[in-house]
Amino acid sequence: MWLHEYITEETPNFLRVHDSRHDFNFEMYGEAPVQAFGEIGGREFYFRARHGEWHCEVSDANGQFPSDGGAGCDGFIRDGKYTNASYMPLREALKIIDRCMTEYFDTSTDSSALNNHSISDDNS
Repeated sequence: MWLHEYITEETPNFLRVHDSRHDFNFEMYGEAPVQAFGEIGGREFYFRARHGEWHCEVSDANGQFPSDGGAGCDGFIRDGKYTNASYMPLREALKIIDRCMTEYFDTSTDSSALNNHSISDDNS
């Protein structure tokens, strides 16, 4: 895990991450849902945890998210299960984002590997 090293601001319900090495910046906050918005390498980044699931994605070069359903989208998307995700601690969400972005960096040179995958993080 590397993202925890780049937290620039943290309060009980807010995290700001700035990783200039990977050109990755985002803010995460809230509960019901927990959300993060930002940018990675000039592409939009979004994370959401609500009910029993979480969702993490990076837009394609045209700014389209895979969940928008557009044809030919080469963005990155991952989904998983997490009991009571609406109240997931922000540091726990950061661990999931970290894992997803590690996979994103590992697969971003192979666009065929960027399709949807489910990851189980069920903490029950």
